[in-house]
Amino acid sequence: MTWNGLELAACRLPIQNPDTPVYGVIGNPVGHSRSPALHNGALASCSMPGVYVPLLVDSLPDFLAAFPSNDYAGFSVTIPHKEAALECCDEVDPV
Repeated sequence: MTWNGLELAACRLPIQNPDTPVYGVIGNPVGHSRSPALHNGALASCSMPGVYVPLLVDSLPDFLAAFPSNDYAGFSVTIPHKEAALECCDEVDPV
């Protein structure tokens, strides 16, 4: 079964619950990303809880305002949001 091209079985839906950590890749476009398959496979092979999903985002600041940091465990950022992500950070490591 798929949703917007995402293989739902890869998201391990049967083991998800309200406490499941949510990770994702933020971008626009993002449907072509292989990150969900890669990261969900890694989570499964390590028997770690969590799901990694594609997040189609038009405005990173609006997304961050709508979804507080406790709504997700972490995310990757891709084009066109890399510079906006840097501007939204409270701290930036100079490395």
